[in-house]
Amino acid sequence: MKKIADLDKVKFTSEEISQLSEALGTIERIIEGKMYNLSPIERQSINGVLTSRKLFVNKAKTLMELHPEYVPNFIDKERFDAFFKIRKVFEKQLNRLAVITEEFTDTKMILDEDNYDDALLFYRNIKYLKNTPAAGITSIYEELKQFFERK
Repeated sequence: MKKIADLDKVKFTSEEISQLSEALGTIERIIEGKMYNLSPIERQSINGVLTSRKLFVNKAKTLMELHPEYVPNFIDKERFDAFFKIRKVFEKQLNRLAVITEEFTDTKMILDEDNYDDALLFYRNIKYLKNTPAAGITSIYEELKQFFERK
């Protein structure tokens, strides 16, 4: 079987792994207690700001800036501006995280596939050796064959 993953490409030093963990820990500490966690029902009811809604909000923001005299006093403009600003920051960070998440996911998938291929080769070798007098082969074979039994 052809190996998919290039070990040199995905090799991380223990220091780099520690740095990744520390960086994620830093993110978790910064956002702790400041973020919302919606239930599936809440998420579905809000359904994110669709592109057209986001464009509408952006346009309204621009027009509020150009025509402050038309902003009603029951809109807290400072609050709107603060939420708008942090939303823009989150959008940028989410885009960055989406790329990183996709790279982690794709790399893990490739590593999983490569590990599976090697495990399958090991199983096939054990299956071949099961009729030999090698010590422990039968029990190893019995443990692995359960994953391939048809029900």
